[in-house]
Amino acid sequence: IIKDTCWMSTETLQRPLKKQKEIEFHKPTLSREDLKGVLECLVDEHLSSGEIVERFEKSFCHTFKFKQSISTNSLTSAYHLGLLGLGVQSGDHVILSSFAPIAALDAIFLLRAKPVLVDLGKNSFHPDIESFNKKRNETQAKVAIFDHTFGSLINIAKYELGETKVIEDYSEAIGAVSEVIPVSRQSNLSICGLNAENMITTGNGAMITTSDTNLAQVIRSLKSGVSSKRT
Repeated sequence: IIKDTCWMSTETLQRPLKKQKEIEFHKPTLSREDLKGVLECLVDEHLSSGEIVERFEKSFCHTFKFKQSISTNSLTSAYHLGLLGLGVQSGDHVILSSFAPIAALDAIFLLRAKPVLVDLGKNSFHPDIESFNKKRNETQAKVAIFDHTFGSLINIAKYELGETKVIEDYSEAIGAVSEVIPVSRQSNLSICGLNAENMITTGNGAMITTSDTNLAQVIRSLKSGVSSKRT
């Protein structure tokens, strides 16, 4: 009996562990409808624009209650078009958080503008308010970029903006509701990334949203390559 007990004890200790299941990070959920949409684009030979893109833009507006939406093929393109639409030119200053998306910096450099980086505040994922206000006044930044880093909602009203125009990136806070902060509606235009690492994805791309019809018209003209003066 003692020998059997020892043998059972050894067997229990040496029993192989169950294979641990890996938890996939940022795994997209693709439905049959998504696959059907891709096939429709290929059949219609619309790889950049067309009826499906227009339907997606309208659906985005309807779902998230936006007035205007313009889709782009990347987050960098969205920032590039947004900055152009707000009149940023070579030599202009654009102020943003040191944790802002790298796509924002890429777009700033494409325009030969000058980025003004602001460190995060203590115990915060947002730009330090005092440092931001000081640097904005010193540089007279033409545009300020704010983002909801890691889903931490930022209240842009706490910052002194003066004549500085604002871009709000809500890629990590899409659909968020707050009684205090009007997420994605605190700026001249807002941007939502749609790549594989974002909360919703089209594989790649981004969406520009705004309530300013004239600004939306300018951005659409820039996207299509048609010259247009803002009225």
